[in-house]
Amino acid sequence: MPKLTFKDTRTFAEALSVIKHPKKTVMYESILDDKEWLQRSLVGFIATDMDYSHLEHMVLKNVKQTVGFRFLGASQAVITFTNRESMEKELVNGSSVLKTSFFHLKPWEKGAKAIYRFVWVSILGLPLIGWNRRCIESIIEKAGKMLGYDITSVSQGSLTGVKVLLSTTSFETLNEHVLLVLDGDEFEITIMEMKPDFSPLLSTIKHSMGATSIQTLDEELCSEFAASDEVTAADTKITDTDGDHYATNITLTQQQKADTNSDFSLILY
Repeated sequence: MPKLTFKDTRTFAEALSVIKHPKKTVMYESILDDKEWLQRSLVGFIATDMDYSHLEHMVLKNVKQTVGFRFLGASQAVITFTNRESMEKELVNGSSVLKTSFFHLKPWEKGAKAIYRFVWVSILGLPLIGWNRRCIESIIEKAGKMLGYDITSVSQGSLTGVKVLLSTTSFETLNEHVLLVLDGDEFEITIMEMKPDFSPLLSTIKHSMGATSIQTLDEELCSEFAASDEVTAADTKITDTDGDHYATNITLTQQQKADTNSDFSLILY
């Protein structure tokens, strides 16, 4: 029986090229109800070093005639007013809150869309000496921009890994291995994207990693409980913007607070 052979007549470039399927075209004409609320909304980019966990509350509390706040991805926000007139008035006068919290703030335009997305990642294998902002930012710089970290990952008695909130343009699941050279020694670091069901809430974010902000946080936690040298843990209900999610905070005693304030590897300054 004769042996069959097949000859590939494609060039090397053709063999490597990926077949592109034609895009599906969808036609849609918007109606008034689609854009009514948008026409009384401002869209702006969130300023650097803003505290994401309190931004919504701060805007709704201090800016007159606001009725809604929505994150547009991880880099922008949509602020909705009672009517278009109040929106335009605010844009002209400009409250100090909006001026300091946003830039390129302007009325909604048809092309406004989310560019970055929020993603929680867990960083495992990081030595305690590297539990600080500069080291963590260097580890995740290719994955995205660091927005903050989950306070519960550094306030509990067991330190396993740091949960960090990133802003990224990638829509692929983040799962990376990084070789960290720290003071001449090599460490294998794992960066794993957390599933939404297991991600911390925005209310547990601490954006600023300054020692002052951590001290303030500790004082707020400790003020709710009597001073004691014993380890105290309590379930604290934390409600997000939808009002139906809960998380557990581990509170600190006065002794734990003193230990934390003196141990800078735990506060991620």
